[in-house]
Amino acid sequence: MDPLLQLGIIFAFTFAGDLLSKGLQLPIPGSIIGMVLTLLALLFGVVKERHLDKTGDFLLSHMTFFFIAPAVGLLGYADLVSSIWLRLILVNLVSFFLCYLSASWTVVGVNALIGRLRRG
Repeated sequence: MDPLLQLGIIFAFTFAGDLLSKGLQLPIPGSIIGMVLTLLALLFGVVKERHLDKTGDFLLSHMTFFFIAPAVGLLGYADLVSSIWLRLILVNLVSFFLCYLSASWTVVGVNALIGRLRRG
């Protein structure tokens, strides 16, 4: 499938998530809702993996590019950051380990679920 069409599908889910978030006034970001909608579409076969694979792989392999603008913007607040740098590092370390644990538990849980579904 054409990579631009794949990108359009990804943007459509993101846009739908934003619409739902704003329309229902949910406290969840639209991008998160869009990811959940994409997951549901993949699980129920509405969208196949081959419909998103090339563009998804491209975006994942170039993810660091998307962090350049926020990092440069952070330089404008160097005086504020210098006064709280220790707290920022602590918060980042704690959130890193919590994300790591939740991701690993999710993988273990999904693998167990897939194993159960294949057995019976």
